[in-house]
Amino acid sequence: MILRVLMDNNVWAWIADADASAELLALEDASGVDIVTSPGVLMEMLATPNPDALGRLVATLCARQRTRLRTEVRLECEEVVDAFRSLRPEWMLKRPRVDRVHTLDRFWGERLWIEARRDPVAARRRHLAAMRMSDPTGELVQDLLSHERDQRKALLEALGGAANDAEGMVDKTIVPAVLDPHSPSQLGWGSGPLSAWRVFSALYWWEALVRTPIRSQRTGQDTTEWDWAGPYLNGRALAESRQRFNEFWYHEVSQAEVPRAWIRVNARSAQSAMKITSGNPWDESLCVHLVDVDLFVTGDARLARVAEALRLKAPVELAEVRVLTTPDAPVQELAECLI
Repeated sequence: MILRVLMDNNVWAWIADADASAELLALEDASGVDIVTSPGVLMEMLATPNPDALGRLVATLCARQRTRLRTEVRLECEEVVDAFRSLRPEWMLKRPRVDRVHTLDRFWGERLWIEARRDPVAARRRHLAAMRMSDPTGELVQDLLSHERDQRKALLEALGGAANDAEGMVDKTIVPAVLDPHSPSQLGWGSGPLSAWRVFSALYWWEALVRTPIRSQRTGQDTTEWDWAGPYLNGRALAESRQRFNEFWYHEVSQAEVPRAWIRVNARSAQSAMKITSGNPWDESLCVHLVDVDLFVTGDARLARVAEALRLKAPVELAEVRVLTTPDAPVQELAECLI
């Protein structure tokens, strides 16, 4: 079986800085490994402000036609839609608008990469312009770290976690007493504790599939999850009962049916026990891809710790995790990981 390897952006940066792209290509050819890429990796690269560094990064990533994973949001939405289809068929459209999904697939799977290879600086400008369109005031970007730090505090308090205990924050349970008794999240709960991933998934997906699409008509904000899932869903039927929606997440869907939802919530929970940085959302996205590959390689010991904590408790098999520590010789160290 061909080993599928996903590399964190810091590893790609080390390879680019060491001018070791040719060495990486030789390693791929000699070992037969499949070093896969993802739109999230490329998008994080496009956030690089220095034009020369950006050019080196994209050139290294796109030095050959590598396997491209679909976006982590697309894959997660696919799992959620499949679970809706199985357990809540009344929420599905009889005639899905799949042409919209095909358009998105072409952009994220082809056009974005062509644009980035041709002119990474111009691709970065378009990326920033798109961000400004979905966040015209800039408030969402400015508030990101503040929001993440508030989430850290709230999660630690709600889940009874301790700072720096990433492992202890995975697969926690939560009791209704921590919530406002009048909160919509109480609907359909019952009386006992629930797995935290269920509670936070219900909150996340209600926001993404019901509230945000409505609010975006006024604000123009990003509707990524609805863009992928909406073509299959009857939005009116979905929004009809918050209790029914909660019951789906609280008691009916299994974690094995929606493993990426489990991963996303638990990655955020584990990160909440550690230092919050601007890289946290990108790290969370990488974690969602752990179900797609055999080996995940990073230079970030903190992220490796989170990924390993997820691997040990996940409902499905996740990638093995390796940490590189030598920025000056990343390909040699990567080769040792493959032995």
